[in-house]
Amino acid sequence: MGDYILNYPKHYIFYYQSLVTTTYSTMGSQVYNSLKMRMFTKFRKTCAILGAVVTFLVAAITTSTAETIRYADSDPSSCLRCRFLIESYFPALEDATDGELQVQGLFGAVVGSNKENLKLTRDGVVQLSATFVGYHNNIFPAQSAFDLFSRGPREFANQLYFYRQAYARIPEIQDELAAQNLKLIMINPLLHLAFASRNEIESISDIRGHKWRAGTKLLLRNLRSAGASPVSVPWSEVYIALQTGAIDGVLTNYDGLDNAKFHEPAPHILISPELWMANPMITIVNRDYWDSLPPHVQQIWEKTSQEAELEWGQRLQAARSNIINSQRELGVTINELSETDLVNWENAANLDEIETLWIAEARAAGLENAAGVLMTLKEIHQEALARDNQ
Repeated sequence: MGDYILNYPKHYIFYYQSLVTTTYSTMGSQVYNSLKMRMFTKFRKTCAILGAVVTFLVAAITTSTAETIRYADSDPSSCLRCRFLIESYFPALEDATDGELQVQGLFGAVVGSNKENLKLTRDGVVQLSATFVGYHNNIFPAQSAFDLFSRGPREFANQLYFYRQAYARIPEIQDELAAQNLKLIMINPLLHLAFASRNEIESISDIRGHKWRAGTKLLLRNLRSAGASPVSVPWSEVYIALQTGAIDGVLTNYDGLDNAKFHEPAPHILISPELWMANPMITIVNRDYWDSLPPHVQQIWEKTSQEAELEWGQRLQAARSNIINSQRELGVTINELSETDLVNWENAANLDEIETLWIAEARAAGLENAAGVLMTLKEIHQEALARDNQ
């Protein structure tokens, strides 16, 4: 509290000094010293109280100007992406805005499921959420075309290039977000796909005749084309389905597979960086809330999100190595897909038929320019693949 004493008004200090001098002239030195100590003790207490009041007022003003953003996520806070948000993205956003934006993370589907988060954000129940694009084919028909590209760029930066270009260059994708009162703020590509099997698996041919689960319609079609019996099972029931033999394997993103511990009942895994998870997770903001923010806050938020996307890529690369090492230590068998496997998975012979079917379904969902959207996406996809070879 010394700083408060030094800065205390001079007329108060003069008053105390005068009072002490007068007292000294009529009392002995011992009484004087005692009185002096009592006065300055009281003086210091007064300063301490004033200091506490000032501190409280400053804190109150700061709190009142901060925006608390409610963020919804269906995944548990322990997941790789969620830890990245908690440890890096949210603090970076708060620091960059000097506390103007503060995020309250609501993980583990405490507000809603992955499919419900979009509606919750659209309606303003929460201001921010993450959702998996592949869950919304009916309202995101243009974005559902991502799944048509079975083989993607190996490098994270080029995957991000594909998505960023798609969202920037295709008006129909922008219109889908606008129609849902949403603003795209960040894209989080996931780790590549992985086959996790109860039985030994060294190539895609080993899935023939077995029951396999995947999360999107086009992945289920690919499984059928590869000779498997495709099965739809809710994500929350996959572990038990593998454990009991209700299904023989699951095809999903590698980080999600590891986090859900599917490698325990299905300890035989087949992977390749080129077998990408074509649908990303996207972080979306309620458009009305976004429009209410000052322009400088919007600019800072966008810049922070772009930087976070790159950091997320670095975390994914490190996570892949860690997952492979940890699973092998547990006795999990991990094999890489051959070039022949990758070519077979692309299913070029049936691709025209699949694309024609997608165009018809997308038009039925309201995407009149489905063929044009697919053509532009093919161009962007080729650009992203070419960047891999530069």
